[in-house]
Amino acid sequence: MNAHSTFMDKITEDDVVEAEQNVLACILANNEVLSECGLEDIDFADPLHQSVFAAAQKLYSSHQRINADRSSLSCRSMLDGRT
Repeated sequence: MNAHSTFMDKITEDDVVEAEQNVLACILANNEVLSECGLEDIDFADPLHQSVFAAAQKLYSSHQRINADRSSLSCRSMLDGRT
């Protein structure tokens, strides 16, 4: 067994959720992170995180500031099917 597989075996679902939350928090703190991170919504395991990231991308591409309130509202409308 190599060191990489040993490390990957120790990553839990909670670790993944926490990492995704940290990425989203970074985007909210500094919107430019979105253009630099190289991620897409499908890179997130949690469906809610996928929706939040997609909403952030949509706001960013339309040159709107991404913040928790605005992202939450956009995410809710996407989840309801009212994009």
